[in-house]
Amino acid sequence: MQEVNKIKVKLFTGGQNRITLSNRCVEVFELQNIKCKQLTFVPVEPWLPVSNHGFKQLCRRNNMKLNDVALIKMPSKIIRSFKKLGLEKCITAKDIEFIQSSNDFFMVKQEILSFLLPINDSNVKIESHNIFFGKPNLKQTTYNSIENVYIGMHLDSWEGEMLEKRHLSRNRICINIGLDSRYLLFYNIDIQEMAKSIGFQGNADKYEVNSIYPEFAKKFPNTPIYRLEIKPFEAYIAPTEFLIHDGSSWNSSFFDINVVFRGNFIVKNQNIISTLAKNIIHLFKI
Repeated sequence: MQEVNKIKVKLFTGGQNRITLSNRCVEVFELQNIKCKQLTFVPVEPWLPVSNHGFKQLCRRNNMKLNDVALIKMPSKIIRSFKKLGLEKCITAKDIEFIQSSNDFFMVKQEILSFLLPINDSNVKIESHNIFFGKPNLKQTTYNSIENVYIGMHLDSWEGEMLEKRHLSRNRICINIGLDSRYLLFYNIDIQEMAKSIGFQGNADKYEVNSIYPEFAKKFPNTPIYRLEIKPFEAYIAPTEFLIHDGSSWNSSFFDINVVFRGNFIVKNQNIISTLAKNIIHLFKI
């Protein structure tokens, strides 16, 4: 495959050991003993350490860019507020729904939005998702409940952009509010570069764009897939409308619980977290 522009990773917390890689993908027909969507591809184990050279090539040295993958730790104030919700006691989706409809969660959500506003493009609306409540110990987590299938590595299409505008889609922040680490699996090659690599012609709509990755996976199965560990009360920021990815709760004992917000989030430096936390405290007069 020809040399392409790569998506970079910016770590605001953690180090090189947070990232591992798989050297290839493979087509599968079932995951976790449940059938998969047609043309489902997943990383092949083992997950390997990233070399020093590979880590330097993967990571962003300077300021984060919109289509980078980033890892941050949430402010202490928000962590304390989440812990008060008692999410660790939830054992069913109804338990989560009860907390999500509570005034306590509404207040935590307002704290998060206040934290996100300064790192979001002021011209872009922040949109929140419901709390995700998933099974522990899954190698791949994304499940299509309508078709009752796992879908493996995939591209999000909340924005519904055509291929040529995918780089302009909102990115997302996904906050791990469970008790175990969870993982983001991703290629650092974006969907537009994948399209070029397979000689894709034209400008795919939100349905046609999903045909690009399977062709890429078949043609270039040995392209590395990275795995980023997100510990409890950390969050990843990623352009999930622009890069092929999936979640994983592998080797966990507790439920996979996270909450997502979409916007145009860019963190400038590590000090922003503590600064924004002080702003939250001032805003809520705590």
